[in-house]
Amino acid sequence: MSGSSHWFYGRGEHIVKQSESGDSVYLILEGSAGVYVEIPGKKEPVIVGHLSSGDFFGEKSLLTGEPRGASVKAESDIEVAEIEKRDIAPILEATPGIAEALSKRLAERQLINEGFFEDAQQNQDVEEARENYSQQFLQGIQSFFGL
Repeated sequence: MSGSSHWFYGRGEHIVKQSESGDSVYLILEGSAGVYVEIPGKKEPVIVGHLSSGDFFGEKSLLTGEPRGASVKAESDIEVAEIEKRDIAPILEATPGIAEALSKRLAERQLINEGFFEDAQQNQDVEEARENYSQQFLQGIQSFFGL
């Protein structure tokens, strides 16, 4: 992949840690990883997902400049490609509508990380939260990239 770096991690190694700064997204080329979120009042981080070849993570930090929203730890030996902000900026500028599509994906991940789907009592709550997050992320992307 042009414009990316390749990294290898052994089982149990952290690839990214929640609350760290970052401006890149990772694409899993081979292997698997777990996604963990630290929740106030809980001793251990809660696993909120599993990723494998073809999956990506870190897009929130890449697109908005916000700290990492979750930790990702290798569940097996893993190879990832890291794509940085400078590599994605021309794509965002040249592709109308991509910022909106990405903001919707970020909203979905935010809801999952917060366990919102498990806690939501009404479907309308989920839809309202999804739309609010999507708009917030779209504004963040536009601001971060000067779109």
